Amino acid sequence: MRRGVSDFTNVRSIAFTDNDWSDLAPLAAAVARARIVVLNESHDDGTSYRAKARVARFLHEACGFNVLVFEGSFFECREIDRSLQDGNALDALLTAPGISHLWRSAAELAPLFEYVATSYATARPFRIAGMDCYFGYFSELQSGFRRGQDPSRPRPAVFEYLWNLLHTEVPNDRVDSALNALESFSQASIAGYRGTEAERTATQAALAVLDEAVERGHNRLRADLGPEELGFLTRLLDNIRLFEEWLAPPALGGAEVTAAGAFTNPRDLAMARTLEWIALTQFPSEKIVVWTGGFHGLKRAAELQPVADSPSFFCVHSVTEHVSRAFPTQLYVLAFSSVDGTVGRLGGRVVTRIPTTARGSLEDLFARTGAAHAFLDLSSLPRAHYLRTTELEATCVNATRQRARWPLVFDGVMFSAYALQACNGASGRSQPEILSGPAAAAAFNQSKPSAALRELLALLSSSRSPSVQQYIEGTLQAQLSAADAFLASFTDGRERPSPAHQAIVPEVDGYAEVRETTRLALVRGSAQHSFLSFDKDALVYSNSAIEGALAFSEPSALLVRGDVSGPLRFARGGLLVIEGTLDGALVAGEGDMSMVVEGGVAASAIPQMRLFGRALIAVPSHVATTTSLVAYLSSHARVATHLSATPSEVANDCGEEFLLISVADFQ
Repeated sequence: MRRGVSDFTNVRSIAFTDNDWSDLAPLAAAVARARIVVLNESHDDGTSYRAKARVARFLHEACGFNVLVFEGSFFECREIDRSLQDGNALDALLTAPGISHLWRSAAELAPLFEYVATSYATARPFRIAGMDCYFGYFSELQSGFRRGQDPSRPRPAVFEYLWNLLHTEVPNDRVDSALNALESFSQASIAGYRGTEAERTATQAALAVLDEAVERGHNRLRADLGPEELGFLTRLLDNIRLFEEWLAPPALGGAEVTAAGAFTNPRDLAMARTLEWIALTQFPSEKIVVWTGGFHGLKRAAELQPVADSPSFFCVHSVTEHVSRAFPTQLYVLAFSSVDGTVGRLGGRVVTRIPTTARGSLEDLFARTGAAHAFLDLSSLPRAHYLRTTELEATCVNATRQRARWPLVFDGVMFSAYALQACNGASGRSQPEILSGPAAAAAFNQSKPSAALRELLALLSSSRSPSVQQYIEGTLQAQLSAADAFLASFTDGRERPSPAHQAIVPEVDGYAEVRETTRLALVRGSAQHSFLSFDKDALVYSNSAIEGALAFSEPSALLVRGDVSGPLRFARGGLLVIEGTLDGALVAGEGDMSMVVEGGVAASAIPQMRLFGRALIAVPSHVATTTSLVAYLSSHARVATHLSATPSEVANDCGEEFLLISVADFQ
């Protein structure tokens, strides 16, 4: 196996409901010594959201992590935790400020939030905490609430909390004025705070008064509240101070420092201090999962070198960098990244395509596996491993092209083949109902796919490709027999008992997985931004064009009655028959791949083709792009061509002359 590919381990599924944790055993070993695991994402990637949610559940159920710390409001997240402890249901989590609406409102994360809320009724709840410094009115804004649109919403609870403690415990007219000034600052933070000299002086003076009040009333507060609550109050005031510093314009460096990310440093310092307090004081004996994204999860941002016009993070000192000093041997940072597809703001119309990286990048290594999802543990690599010593390109930081020695930035990366824009929970696309058993038999009977499937079986049987014949004799033999038996149920027009491993998948518009024992599937097309994966070897027929992404974890056969414009991934090879044009990226891992493309390969799809095992390709000799395809493959692999003497060598009497292209040793 090529250098680096063997370091990836296949992840079978990212479905939240899949609690067979065997595919995550390598991750369990990687985090065995960790007390804090940081889950870092590129925001707005719905596929990464799904993967993170399953990993978070895994860490709780299988690895003993009992606290989930969000990049959310320190104060308001504690209010959520207390509400759930009091027996309130999921609404307490979803209708309270504290967690960003990017996550709270994402359809992909709805199962995780339901799981967390339900866990509070068990002996081992998955406790919620927040580490961010924003508060009050700004917290409501971040959480998706608009006070101006809902005047009935009560005053943010943080001000009642501060007023009750400081006004009651340390009565003072100056304290009352300071609390009023603090609320004015919080209101201005939504849109009106500009950090002018007058504004900053007023806010900082108010905080100084409150600090003085806490110091003078320290003994009384400690006696009445206890050391943990007094620590919470002190931490809250420090957060507010750093929050104001974060909102104010950068004092040094101007636009250059802002572009390099330094504007976030006060906020990240606040989050680091808070996370350390949570780990050492609030939950001193618990293991913690941290949910964050972007540059906040970088261990060493200065290691990143932007490629082309990507942003620089050189001046960032992230929360993770700070915390790594406090927990040098007990921190594991896991990044989540998709290598193709689109990301976009939740519910927004603007989407961004994930940029293509250079050959030799981390994404290129992942592509060589052909897997739909895979885990790369960077922390366990030998000291002299080339991934430790070599700067490689990757897009696992905010979906931007960066070069780095990645073990210095992350401890591991969870890759997915295809990103989907995150969906709003109110209008999100749910996984289509995948029919099986008798229901699938009835659907197959209505669709009458028997003729097309019989053509596929005939094609398999008539092909003279040694690769295809080996495929028939090996992996596909069982399902071909089952398919034959199933198709026989249609020969006399009567329904008969059908094998249990068949399924019908309605048109996919979103993310869907076909798991367990499915071997024969009818797919009624897929929308442009969709991702359908099969985790078992399968015989799949689509009676319409494929616009979304398809991925196969085991050797499989796919017959498409139309064009294919979405990306295809075959982790371990298989057979592909397209009656139209291939206009999407094709990636095949290190297994034998045989394919017939009756409409030829589009020019845009040629440079995206990756065939890391042996491959046999049949394309029409008269199509203009065939010459370009041969030239591209010849520049990356050993190639031999042969013009078919008779059409039956390739396809089932299709009546055209085809060029056979044999490919090996693709680089």
